[in-house]
Amino acid sequence: MPLGESVVLAKAAVHCVIIGFSSRPKPKKLPLWNYPTVKGDPELGWATQINAYLLDAPDILITARRKPLHPDTQPMDYGSKPTDGGSLSNISAAEADEIRATDPVAAQYLRRLVGARELIHNEVRFCLWLVGADPTDLRTSPILSARIKAVRALREASPKKTTQRDAERPAEFQEIRQPTTDYIAVPRHSSEDRDYVPMARFGANIVTNDAVSVIADATLTTFGFMTSKLFNAWNKAVSGRIKNDTRISNTITYNNFPFPALTDEQRVNIEAAAQAVLDARGLYPDSSLADLYNRDGMPSVLRKAHSSLDKLTLAAFGLPANASDERILETLFGLYSELTRGLLAAEPARRSKARPRKI
Repeated sequence: MPLGESVVLAKAAVHCVIIGFSSRPKPKKLPLWNYPTVKGDPELGWATQINAYLLDAPDILITARRKPLHPDTQPMDYGSKPTDGGSLSNISAAEADEIRATDPVAAQYLRRLVGARELIHNEVRFCLWLVGADPTDLRTSPILSARIKAVRALREASPKKTTQRDAERPAEFQEIRQPTTDYIAVPRHSSEDRDYVPMARFGANIVTNDAVSVIADATLTTFGFMTSKLFNAWNKAVSGRIKNDTRISNTITYNNFPFPALTDEQRVNIEAAAQAVLDARGLYPDSSLADLYNRDGMPSVLRKAHSSLDKLTLAAFGLPANASDERILETLFGLYSELTRGLLAAEPARRSKARPRKI
């Protein structure tokens, strides 16, 4: 390379943490650099304690939790897992039209299917949802019969014993977790560049696969907190990563989110603000969530609705409307620490009241 020339490579973002050890007394204030954006300039702050998440917050680690912190929080689960080679779960709009034109028996089992890509980019995809289907239909429909046989062959050829076992019911997705009520669909992966996690509410007639997680019976209150600035900051801090994108987990991200106790007035106001976000989205029916939540293209009416929702959800934690992500996380980690200490303190009491197990 000739002297004075340089090459700029912007193919990847590298995360690096440098830890120093010293025998000297710990200083009262510790320098803590923060990057508001991955490729932006750093900002210097001063902390009294730096935890493993590089925050001035309690020294704790977020570990997997099988149930949400609050017992009245609706659980999050994975969507249904097809394991079908696409025979049941990957039907394009054109293929669906062909099925409707050539096989009316099969057509009655077509359902809209949503995975992460369909959710975020508003792509159209269908599946054949055959749970509870009439056995006569499965036998007499040429399309259903052929696709079911393909699923059986694929599962029988699998090296996994459980998948081989599930070849005995080839008309169904391998793992069925489809809600029977309205639900929130949350992508299991989302871009780090968004200010809010793109998610949506669907009716039970729309099927999801396991590229999304679902929260059945979810209230507008839950949706309000999940689609807030608070949850997005929490997600970016504690979730796993694929490249630089967040990997939203039910056991790590959602179950550990410290939902606050609310008054009736707070709940009503947050639900109204959450509905306003949905109404603002509804003004752009042809725009995908990827379009709506693009930082540079987010409609003003939607950003205003989110700002109103953020103000209410932040206030529920005692935070001002202009709270930084660092202050938000310090508050969330502090509340998480309090809640988990309470759970640990209650555990011995629960064990003492439990009846001895019969062996």
